[in-house]
Amino acid sequence: MTRPARSGRASGAACAAVLVAVGGWSAPSRAGGAQAVPDPPVDSIRAVVELREQDYDVASADYRYAYASHSQLEDEWDRLNDDLDIARESLTNTERSQRLAQLQELSVQVERAQARAESRKEIFLDAGAALVSALEQHLDALSRLLRDAPTPERAQELGDLYRDRSNRVGQVEDEMATVGGRIPLVLDPLPQFAIDPGDTPRQIMQMARFLDGEADQHERLMADLASEIERLQKRLDRDRATADFFADPNRLADIRLPVTTGSSGAGVGERQQGDETLAERIENLAAFLAVVEVRKEQLRQKAGQFRERAGGTA
Repeated sequence: MTRPARSGRASGAACAAVLVAVGGWSAPSRAGGAQAVPDPPVDSIRAVVELREQDYDVASADYRYAYASHSQLEDEWDRLNDDLDIARESLTNTERSQRLAQLQELSVQVERAQARAESRKEIFLDAGAALVSALEQHLDALSRLLRDAPTPERAQELGDLYRDRSNRVGQVEDEMATVGGRIPLVLDPLPQFAIDPGDTPRQIMQMARFLDGEADQHERLMADLASEIERLQKRLDRDRATADFFADPNRLADIRLPVTTGSSGAGVGERQQGDETLAERIENLAAFLAVVEVRKEQLRQKAGQFRERAGGTA
């Protein structure tokens, strides 16, 4: 008996959840774009971070539990199916029917558990994105406060907090990445279509529309990549500016921004995400964006050729 399919990567152009931050605050519309929106108070930002941490902890625990329950049911299905294969010849027809019924019932449970796990995963990723956004808001505020620190002691205190928040961002994003919360830098193979002598104009036009749909997916992926690059570049610029503040001997005596810990041990401005530094991640995303753009143009060109052969433009 065939076990319910495990969840896997979607077909078509590379599609995945993106670590797009969900803003803790949304900027109100500006009348005529004349007046700047004031930054939220630091205490408010800290309170939001604490709330987002609580939401993230709950969502993480719910997802881990749902994932473990799904895995346990899958293992049970495998065991029962193996037992049935081994004992099939020695079972009576009635016993075989009973075993198959048990497998069928367990299959339903596996599918339901998988749906629950997928649902909890989305909630977990959303909670992680909201937490990262709140942490980034706090880091922005700390960076501003550092520039106006009245004493070396206060600057050191803010620097310690900046380091902790920076490490926490990397930790959360690494945790999200383990469950698919990062754009995979890989594309599915280019669809191979060829016009057969017997294909009608309508069939050829259908292939052209399919290729255009694939190109549209690539355009959406390009927008996601550009947004992610912009977000990470802003973070890198802020980290480097903060590190430069502490590296300047003419600033506040001879203090230094503490080195971040985490799994990478990289300093601020060099903090790693997984096996990459932040700068390397940006560089790799930019390179992949160029690849996606080339693929999109190939798809558009192929679709145009098919439309020509079909004798139409729609």
